[in-house]
Amino acid sequence: MITGFLLGAKRILGRSELSLPKITGSFFVGAWLFIAVASGARASESSIEFQAIGKRLIGTWSGSGTYSRDYPGVGKKGDKFISRSTCRWAAGKSAILCESVPGDARKGSSLQLIYWDPAKKKLRVTVVDSGGNFDQGIGSIEAGKLVWTSFGNFSDGRAVKYKWKTIFSNDGNTHIHTGFTEVDGVRNNFSDTLKRVVK
Repeated sequence: MITGFLLGAKRILGRSELSLPKITGSFFVGAWLFIAVASGARASESSIEFQAIGKRLIGTWSGSGTYSRDYPGVGKKGDKFISRSTCRWAAGKSAILCESVPGDARKGSSLQLIYWDPAKKKLRVTVVDSGGNFDQGIGSIEAGKLVWTSFGNFSDGRAVKYKWKTIFSNDGNTHIHTGFTEVDGVRNNFSDTLKRVVK
């Protein structure tokens, strides 16, 4: 669903197959922000590409969809959802933090951290949701779109893989996520659209 994000919202949006781009305690978020800063990527050293992509991700996004598979503690396959995700600069513009909240309080929420890996010259992403599911991945900037692959575990211990593309349209105010999740050797395709509601 990355948040995402665009990832962002992705995980609930992303996983919900509204790709984005899940909430845990502030300790988890603080720890990942520390890692992003410790990676040595200060705002003055950040990639020009990362700063440019960041401008496309910052803001508040909304979307709706249907879960294409079960997400432990978040939603069941076939459940409808409405979600809203807000992405902002963090760690002195060395990272982007996205928080996705559901339109229905009974559904899941998520946090997503995106930052630049100066050694690999790629994007890194970590996502965790309120059901205890998480994944970590890497993204590349290819011809104006983002291409992502991430791996993680559901809260029940099963391994999960995500692979998706984020395409920008409407002057960057629309994000289209298409890809698949893979769990227990079974793939579930997803496609969703997020629209910016606040710059």
